Amino acid sequence: STLEKVKYLYTTADVWSAKRSFIGVTLHWIDEEPLGRKTAILACHRFRGAHTHDRIADILHTIYYNYNLDVNTFFFW
Repeated sequence: STLEKVKYLYTTADVWSAKRSFIGVTLHWIDEEPLGRKTAILACHRFRGAHTHDRIADILHTIYYNYNLDVNTFFFW
């Protein structure tokens, strides 16, 4: 319910590996009342396969879909 009032969202993603690979995604937004930055951990999943741009895009799309996030509300650099 908090995110329903947010006009713009942005995410960060980090892929790392040691013996196994993972992807972590955090969600960020500006809260207008009271004014301030907010952050939430959105996902931390096993990342199987090659760390290619298309695999990362597919995984991010799946995460956004699973959390019913509309990518039209995201701010892309």
